[in-house]
Amino acid sequence: MNGTNTGSQNPQVRFDVPGSYTVSLTATNAGGSDTETKTNYINATDPPPLADFSADNLNPTTIDTVHFTDLSTNNPVSWLWSFTPATVTFENGTDQNSQNPEVTFNDVALYTVQLIAYNAGGSDTMTKVDYINALEALSVSVTASSGFVCLGDSTQLFAAPSGGTGTYTFNWTSDPPGFNSTEQIPMVTPDQNTTYFVTVDDGNHQATASIDISVLPLPVITLGIWPDILCHYQEPPVQLTASPAGGTFSGNAVTPDGVFSPEVAPLGWNVITYTYTNADGCTASAQDSIYVDDCVGIAEKDQTGDPVVIYPNPNTGTFSVNSNLTITKIVIRDMTGKTVFEKSFSDKNIPLNVMFKGRYLVRVFVADKQNGERVITKSLIVF
Repeated sequence: MNGTNTGSQNPQVRFDVPGSYTVSLTATNAGGSDTETKTNYINATDPPPLADFSADNLNPTTIDTVHFTDLSTNNPVSWLWSFTPATVTFENGTDQNSQNPEVTFNDVALYTVQLIAYNAGGSDTMTKVDYINALEALSVSVTASSGFVCLGDSTQLFAAPSGGTGTYTFNWTSDPPGFNSTEQIPMVTPDQNTTYFVTVDDGNHQATASIDISVLPLPVITLGIWPDILCHYQEPPVQLTASPAGGTFSGNAVTPDGVFSPEVAPLGWNVITYTYTNADGCTASAQDSIYVDDCVGIAEKDQTGDPVVIYPNPNTGTFSVNSNLTITKIVIRDMTGKTVFEKSFSDKNIPLNVMFKGRYLVRVFVADKQNGERVITKSLIVF
């Protein structure tokens, strides 16, 4: 070095490889030469290391494994790693004395990392303050606006992610299958008990959670026997019934507890609704209609003044057709024009039965000595 060589009187030498070196000097003049050898005279060692290191992830979450790489020079032969705070876990068989340890950071915190590198020449320390910023691991929880819904009702699901990169995508599925969504807070309307699953992806990791939604049955309503047809005049109120009891009636001329007043109801069909809510808060309803008729002509006289009377009318299916003329035939037709009864007679008082509820037209054929056979039409109501 520095211009000296093997022929220099006072050479300057660098020993590049650690070890024991034997040194020989041969001195020569006009009178001859002499050699001096000193065995293992020089014990060359490495200089102290220059410690340095790197990590493959400076912003891991608490579930990520960080790989550290020793960058120290001058051939270190041993290493001592330390972390502040000390809440770390060495992974995959590595430890604090490994050259390239693998580490998981257990807490959300800034970690200072220190490496001491050793060799025969000494040691060196590298400390990197707040080198690792450990973040919260990705997680997700699921809630619902209600965990119990009545059949036909809906509930809102809420996915609440935290940690990770902060950028999330969502994928919902269900058991039984059939529901899929990529919304964070979807609305669902299950028709049976269902478990909903959500998978959240932040680009690095995935987290999954689930929630059970129970479906409550609606109450089953049975309406009582309601009259189909009532007269508008001189007709007393009718108490309507339904089960389960305790519900509410609504519609024209009906009180909440089910008293229907035909005298104040409009003519024609009146739709009555019964609504019931059970102990679970589930509501169902059922409807039926009552026809209110003006009942004009029930006891009217024909054009000649000869009365034809149906009594009672309205009735439950049993009634009489009476006339002061001889009745020769009676034909009963429903409101569609279908003949439901037809029979010949020769009498003035005819007892009859009609099996089904409804409104009918009764054609009464009578024998008139002056005018021959005539037809008188009457209205009949069976309830």
